[in-house]
Amino acid sequence: MRIEIRVLIIEGKIGESIAEINKNFPGIFEENKQLAIQLHAFQFIEFLRANDTTQAINYAQQHLNCFQNENVIVFTEKEEAQLIPLDVIFSPNALMF
Repeated sequence: MRIEIRVLIIEGKIGESIAEINKNFPGIFEENKQLAIQLHAFQFIEFLRANDTTQAINYAQQHLNCFQNENVIVFTEKEEAQLIPLDVIFSPNALMF
């Protein structure tokens, strides 16, 4: 099942992968908030790639808003890990850091 989920993610079918993870690994998102944040952020990005900004905003408000006080691990160009608050990532000035 993990391979199938990985394929869904690679294909950009994030919503389906989230559903499969919830079905096959119940409670994992509560245990691993970083995974939840990353997958929901990927889904948000997929909506943006599809030029569906309304759906992206609605999705972020529904699925990412609850993580606004969480920190996210972000890898810089030098592959250094940094913890950055999620609200900074989605701020209007996000492209500046």
